[in-house]
Amino acid sequence: MGFGRRHAIVLLLAAVSLTWAASDLDMKKPTIMPGSPIKAKTDDPEVQKAATFAIYEFNNRTNDMFLFKISGIRKAMIQVVKGMKFMLETKIGRTMCRKREPYNLDNCDFQKDKRLQQAFSCYFEVWVVPWLNIVKVPVVLCE
Repeated sequence: MGFGRRHAIVLLLAAVSLTWAASDLDMKKPTIMPGSPIKAKTDDPEVQKAATFAIYEFNNRTNDMFLFKISGIRKAMIQVVKGMKFMLETKIGRTMCRKREPYNLDNCDFQKDKRLQQAFSCYFEVWVVPWLNIVKVPVVLCE
């Protein structure tokens, strides 16, 4: 009976250590499963590219005479769906650059004139299918 009990304890300890090892692996490297959104770092280069595309699309859709640019990304999620879908919660602000002129948003300062300042909280969804060279912004919600 002593051997059986020791054997059971060894098996139990092995099972516990395997469970801990598996949970440690899961915590170190999250798996991306199709259809399952995961949190992304807001400073991730792919998130930044998606945000840039989103704001260019926003500027193309508005009638404002000034351009807007992102002042911050509050939250970013990525979902694998026939490509990658980026879900971004952002803050945007009106710049001093006018739409008619050629521009690079990196060179556009935020509006300094209090009467012309505008800021919005926006949610963008950017869908990227690199193998088809497709980038779309199907959702633009600002308040």
